[in-house]
Amino acid sequence: MQHKLYPTIPSHFHLQHVNKLQALLEAIPDGVVKVDVTGRLQSANAVAQCLLARIVSTSQEDILRPEKMAGLRARDVQGQLLTLDTIPIARMLGGETLTGQNAPIIHFPTHDGQELYVQISGAPLQNEVADLVGAVVILRDMTEYVRRRRYLEEMLWQGAIEQRRLRTREERARRISALVADSAYSYQIRVDGEIKRVWLTDTFQSITGYTPEEIDALGWLNPALYHADDASAVQERRQALLAGASDVREWRLITKDGEIRWLRDSCHPIKDQSSGVFHFYGAVHDITSHKKAEEQIHHLSQQLSTTFAAIADGIVIYDREGQVLQMNQAARDLLGFDSNDTFDILPMSKRIPLVRMRMDEQPLALEQTPLHRVLHGEILKGPQAEDIFITALDGQQRCLNISGAPIRNLADEIIGGVLIFRDVTVRRRQELRTQHAIDTLLAMAEALAHSMEQLNFPDNVADQQAYISRQEVVRHLLSLGCDLLGAQMACIVTIDPGTYRFAPVTTTGLSAESEERFWREMPHVYLHDYLSADVREQLLGGEPVLLDIACIPKADIATFGMTQMLVAPLHIGEQCLGLLIMDAPSVKQEYPLSEALTLIKVVGRLTALVIERERLIHERIIAQIRTVAESEANRQKDDFLRLASRELRTPLATIKAGLQLTHRKIGHLPAAIPDPSLLEQIDEVLNRGERQVAVESRLIGDLLDVSRIQEDRLELQSKLCNLLDVVRNVVADLRTGNTLRTIQIIEPVGEDMIPAVADVERIGQVLTNYLTNAIKYSPVDKAITIRFEIDEMVVRVSICDEGPGIARELQSKIWSRFYQVPDRIVYSGSSGLGLGLYICQKIIRQHNGQVGVISSPGQGATFWFTLPQALD
Repeated sequence: MQHKLYPTIPSHFHLQHVNKLQALLEAIPDGVVKVDVTGRLQSANAVAQCLLARIVSTSQEDILRPEKMAGLRARDVQGQLLTLDTIPIARMLGGETLTGQNAPIIHFPTHDGQELYVQISGAPLQNEVADLVGAVVILRDMTEYVRRRRYLEEMLWQGAIEQRRLRTREERARRISALVADSAYSYQIRVDGEIKRVWLTDTFQSITGYTPEEIDALGWLNPALYHADDASAVQERRQALLAGASDVREWRLITKDGEIRWLRDSCHPIKDQSSGVFHFYGAVHDITSHKKAEEQIHHLSQQLSTTFAAIADGIVIYDREGQVLQMNQAARDLLGFDSNDTFDILPMSKRIPLVRMRMDEQPLALEQTPLHRVLHGEILKGPQAEDIFITALDGQQRCLNISGAPIRNLADEIIGGVLIFRDVTVRRRQELRTQHAIDTLLAMAEALAHSMEQLNFPDNVADQQAYISRQEVVRHLLSLGCDLLGAQMACIVTIDPGTYRFAPVTTTGLSAESEERFWREMPHVYLHDYLSADVREQLLGGEPVLLDIACIPKADIATFGMTQMLVAPLHIGEQCLGLLIMDAPSVKQEYPLSEALTLIKVVGRLTALVIERERLIHERIIAQIRTVAESEANRQKDDFLRLASRELRTPLATIKAGLQLTHRKIGHLPAAIPDPSLLEQIDEVLNRGERQVAVESRLIGDLLDVSRIQEDRLELQSKLCNLLDVVRNVVADLRTGNTLRTIQIIEPVGEDMIPAVADVERIGQVLTNYLTNAIKYSPVDKAITIRFEIDEMVVRVSICDEGPGIARELQSKIWSRFYQVPDRIVYSGSSGLGLGLYICQKIIRQHNGQVGVISSPGQGATFWFTLPQALD
């Protein structure tokens, strides 16, 4: 079954897009598969199918499922069996992305008994709502890579050992090869120089391709039989044999098929004293494969030697006893000895103490050293590769990160070890310097935090003046900053945002004369006196600069003995409050310029926070004074309104009763009054008076409600009610007095009952306030709509108008007491006291509900409140 990796393409896509995708997937040298959330195979390209077919010969659909892979007894490259937690597909389906070094190489047993190593990488797939729908998996055949790596590792440790034994083995091999002949021969050289064959073994023809007769016809010394580079060797052989000397030579023979074969020819002459004829007996060995192997080994050895020498890290290979077999130049440089030293031939017990290994200033015992640990089977990598301080043979103190591993033979026996030394001295120095910087910055932060504790002001405003003092904290921060950066002199000035004039804040390290000049002259210096336009732009943008005194625009400006300055802005948000200036040459002795600029920028930010703190203290004091004043004014206002509302309630009730009594008596007057229009006018006046009395009563009621709220005496008479009926009754009452307005109730479909436990009068008061505001602040010809939104727990009531709307920045203020939106158009009635929404909010919150408004200028406003539903 041929699986396709691409998804179904909609009909409106061109067919060529599909073909391109298919061609791309099939051209990829790696296997690409897609699995679902269970690991079941959904699609795969041809390479992936071939790889999977080598693992199982049956159906491949379930092979990548974690439980299936666990049953295949697959192992990682260290030989550990995979579990359900370590199987790559399970990790991807758990949300992990496997790429680069995180992508494991897995060894699978194939059904044909061969080895198969596959690197598995990939990532989980998610749909548009971020749900896991599967994974895309990349399968790469790493079998050859693993074999080569093993071969190279084997060669790395075996090569050094074999070099010592190579000559012995080669000499022995030569002697054995001389006795085991592939082809033996005997021939004669007559006095006239003619060579006559006596006999040859049958293997001669299999080596050369020629029959003995063909060689006789060509001539035994025919140049066509030998490689051109070996012509001199053939002549030297002839001369040696004629002199009666045995001769063993290697040369290249050109076979009948044109193939070049290396032969080792061993020949021994015997001279017939009576005839002067030499009889020769010899053997020919085909060493072509041996020569090719030697050439491959030579090239590989050259590659390994070049790579070994070029590695920047020090590498040392040891035997089982800890003796040095081989090391590269980087290791010699790190350990501080040259090729003439005898350090590498010393035994391990005498060699290791010479470099005085220590960790955290504690000397390492022999059994704690990396070499001892590696030779006892420990692998040092990752967290186990520790930083160790040594004293090299040249006296240099170095910090080396040492990793390594034991070398094992095919029987898994430790036969040596390899250590890799990486010089991390600079890094450790940087870490110590960074730690010092962190400690200093933490001290600065503590100083800043200590100063911020003063933001807990006492209630007495007069006592708060004692807290307005930045000088001590700023001076402490400047001292810590100088200690951090190693500066000898430093100062801080603030900048007026309008004129860019300096104001001195504090200084350190200046002489008495320079400090006196600093306080005297700095208040008359401007930013452009010190800095050019491009430097000003950089500083005002929040970045520190290195300033050369020679580049200062104003020639006679005070520099206080500095030749170069590191200048950092005191930046808060987008505002530059001032400048932090330090003596640059002393700083650059401690840090590289880039690090110094970064650190002084941080110090500037912390100092800016302290200076900003003073401004915040001033603002808070002013705000507290204003709050106290407003609180007292509101208290007096509340007392007055409480008294006034109670005193006005009685006469207003009398006026209302008088109007109602007059209205009834007019209704009983005789119908014979000569001017009926006069009665209508009197009736209208009385109606208007009753309406005004109602308005005044409502205002007085609001004042009393506010008083109750302030005194926490607003009580609710809650009972089970139908919220729909409450809304209908309120709307009916408002329609009576506002016949020209359209108030529309959009009731929920299929609902005739919205149960709620509430105070009917108070909820009616909220609805009346909402609707009255909508009537006041929207045109007469625009409808007002009431909507309901119901969920399982809450009902939401919204009153929508088509008025001018409310700006976003004012929407949180309208719920405050006595607040009124400025310049808002009132279409009918009066604007009121600004208490209605405040009272509505308190009433709804006392019902465990919420209030809010949705509005934009020119788009009308929607005021809403929520109430819990009565579910049972």
